[in-house]
This record gives sequence, C-alpha cells and structure tokens, in this order.
Amino acid sequence: MKNKNNLSKYTVYGTNAIDKDIENHLKNISNRVSQIFRNYDLIALVLGGGYGKGEGGVYLENGKETLFNDLDFFIIIDDIPQPFRDYYENTLKKLHKELSKEIGIDVDFGPLKTLKQIEKMPFNLMWGELKQSHQVIIGNKDILQWYPHKDLQALPHKEALNLLLNRGVGLLLAKDQLENPSKIIDKDFILRNIYKARIAIGDALLILNNLFHHSYLKRADLFEKLQTIPNNHNSNLQAIYRDAIDYKLKPN
Repeated sequence: MKNKNNLSKYTVYGTNAIDKDIENHLKNISNRVSQIFRNYDLIALVLGGGYGKGEGGVYLENGKETLFNDLDFFIIIDDIPQPFRDYYENTLKKLHKELSKEIGIDVDFGPLKTLKQIEKMPFNLMWGELKQSHQVIIGNKDILQWYPHKDLQALPHKEALNLLLNRGVGLLLAKDQLENPSKIIDKDFILRNIYKARIAIGDALLILNNLFHHSYLKRADLFEKLQTIPNNHNSNLQAIYRDAIDYKLKPN
C-alpha cells in the first residue's frame, strides 16, 4: 500500500486515464440529475464514498483501468412539498437503474435531504465521513458546512455496532448465495462483502478507541499503532485490515 501521492483526483492507484473516465461519467450524471429537478429545487449534488475522498478503487485488466467501487451521491434540495419530493425520489430510482447499467457499477443516490434536515441531523458515520471528504459536483462547494458535526474521533460508539450489523447483513447475503444451488453465484459480490466485513472490524475498533479517520490510508496507519486489539496475537488483525483496504483500493 502506498501513500496518496499520485496525480489521480479520485483514486490512489489510478492514472489520468481513469480520471478522464470518471469526469465523463460525472458530467453525464450531473446533466441527467439536473434535468430531473426544477432549477430552484436542486441545491447540491455531492459525490461521496471512495471516489469522493480521492481513494476510489481501480481494477486493472488487460492493461485497462476500470472503476470498481460504487459512485455514491448525496442530493440536497430546497424545502419543497411532499408530492414533488416523491416524484424526484421515484425518478432518481429509475435513473439509478439506467446509469448503473450504462456504466457497469452501481450509481447510488442517497435519500433527499434539505439544509434544515442536515443542520439537525445527529452525528453518524456516513455524514461525518462525507463532511470530511467529498466533491461537490453541482452547487456551493461549502454546502456541507450546514452539517454541524466534524470531529470523527468523537463519533458515537454505537456507530461501530451499526457498521458491524450492516456488514453482517452483507455476509449473510453472500452466504445465502453459496448455500443456495438455485442461485447464480456472483463471486465479485461475495468477495466485496468479505473484504467490507474485514474493514468494518478494523473501523469499529478505531471508532471505539476514538481514532477513526475519513481516509482509508490514514486508518490503516492508525490501526497498526492500535494496542487494544482483542486476541490480536492469534488473529493478526493489522495485516488482515491493511490487506482488505488494499483490496478496496486496488482489487485483484
């Protein structure tokens, strides 16, 4: 694993070629999203996740770089009547399916949020990370100043439990595929969920020790220095955690 010292805006291991692909996708997505909303209803379109923090995954096959992680978007809207909100959310669900099929990875749109909702939102892992590391595609670059929480090392410890429960569900879905002979086995889905669960174990321990950081690379370094890992002499969690993060950044 290396430090974030390449020239890619969106990845750790990628080149300018993958950045151009991502920029083209973002331009297309922003145009399609803009067409859905009345101009004064859409306040911001924000890219989060790995690519939003500049640590997205890059898969190299036959000399060609392709995207590996989801494109995770957050949409901030004006305070509008519920019928308009319902229409926008239903239309975005259709756009999600269209774009995911076109691009070949999931293009996810989170639940619509207003500035008032963001301002009153409790401190959680998803929005805490988003505030620290994101890219605004449409709207005011400082839009997330409305989210009041910023110190990820002060995350509520219940976020560790929520994270593990979420990744546990992913493991159960993967297990169901392996045990159900009538289902087509998606090896990529199974591997992703195994590695996501491994990362979640390390993340949960960092949260519980008030050391969580938005950067995967920084978290890997912090975890190696962590002394309070249960039974680590048997499990070697540091190596497992770093390997899982490396897989996320550069799957093979």
